[in-house]
Amino acid sequence: MTMKFTTMTKLLGTAAAVVLLGGSAAMAQSAIRIGHLADYSGGTSDVGTPYGHAIVDTFAWINKNGGINGAKIDLDSVDYGYQVPRAIAQYKKWSGANKVSAIMGWGTADTEALTGFVAQDRIPYISGSYAAALSDPTGAGGKAKAAPYNFFYGPTYSDALRAELTWAAEDWKAKGKSGKPKFVHMGANHPYPNAPKAAGEAIPPGWAVDREGRPTTDPEAALAGSLVSAAGYKGWALGLLAEFLAAGLTGSVNALDVRALKAEGGPP
Repeated sequence: MTMKFTTMTKLLGTAAAVVLLGGSAAMAQSAIRIGHLADYSGGTSDVGTPYGHAIVDTFAWINKNGGINGAKIDLDSVDYGYQVPRAIAQYKKWSGANKVSAIMGWGTADTEALTGFVAQDRIPYISGSYAAALSDPTGAGGKAKAAPYNFFYGPTYSDALRAELTWAAEDWKAKGKSGKPKFVHMGANHPYPNAPKAAGEAIPPGWAVDREGRPTTDPEAALAGSLVSAAGYKGWALGLLAEFLAAGLTGSVNALDVRALKAEGGPP
């Protein structure tokens, strides 16, 4: 647990530094205001409390070690009790005349509710929520608002669930079990546990084709077919270039001859 929160504080500090290092010389002479939404008393306070304390400790450490470009951080921590209306009310204060430079957020429901506001006000928002809806900067996916100012570190909840299910399915087959395994996704009925549910049932459109080359969102059909190259034909061309460099010039095996990850023996 100590290692986990030590890593988190380093990442939070790095993220804040990246956001703020571009400040002007004038800004370097004054305090940099950062908003901080924390859940110390609400439904997720069991994990929100240590997370919130880690953020406070991170910026205290930054200030103790000279701040950012000589400017100290003025961190305004507010316990919003995991309540969306309170988060919105607090945001309006932070986006007013004395505007904050960035916000350290927390939950999925409140972060998604604030997405449009932070995009309009151009306030970088680093959340404790990893919902996939926050990873679409243009809104082109059609399922969520554009989120160009929302950031978080690590995989989305959806990607994490897909990885878990992929591993479980492969492990099921590796152990020689027949039929299809069943999985249960459990959680309270609010945006945090609900965010990845759809991802566990189907893969996103445009990711794969079946064995006939038809677009599919069915994971089994995709496994029998192929993944689609990122960035369309340009991505395919870049992949081919990487193939030439990685295999053709080094004498390694071609991509079609690469063995399965869990296969025993064989060339790399």
